[in-house]
Amino acid sequence: MQHPLLLGVLSCMLLQFKHAYVQLAHCFLPAVSLLTAFWEAITPVSILWGAILPLFLAWILYDRPFLSPIVVTLILMAPFKFPPGYNVRLI
Repeated sequence: MQHPLLLGVLSCMLLQFKHAYVQLAHCFLPAVSLLTAFWEAITPVSILWGAILPLFLAWILYDRPFLSPIVVTLILMAPFKFPPGYNVRLI
């Protein structure tokens, strides 16, 4: 059984971490974009590693995930990561 106080403390810690990370990420927007581009370069051509995991991280870390540098870099890298006619795996 989950304790409500523990859940409250964990959610408060997560919000504090998210706030600190967002402030840090806004200072280092080019670094976040470069890390995302590097992630796209080293991961295999799969939907999970190339799209779902970075979108999930953008959803967790940013208030407006579709305007985050992670999603912008994904959009820019998509034609190179998932070219037409190439076999794309799920995992």
